[in-house]
Amino acid sequence: MVEEVKTGEKPKERFSFKSWLKGKSRKESWENVSFTIIVFSAVLIFIGILLGSFIKYTIFFASFGSFFVMIGIIIYIISQFIGE
Repeated sequence: MVEEVKTGEKPKERFSFKSWLKGKSRKESWENVSFTIIVFSAVLIFIGILLGSFIKYTIFFASFGSFFVMIGIIIYIISQFIGE
């Protein structure tokens, strides 16, 4: 029989995307937005390259993704100039 050992730790809270995106400060909020844009763009690029070989016009996903990567990088650079 397996017994559970109570360590007195709180149960972990569920991850909330909204609160993560909001961040603790304005700078962190901008960084999180840029990170989200860059990850979304990477997925678009991956899908565009993966399907672009087989299905017509899906390569445009990669084009849009590369455009959004630039926007994400610009937002990240701007966030570095925002004071805490």
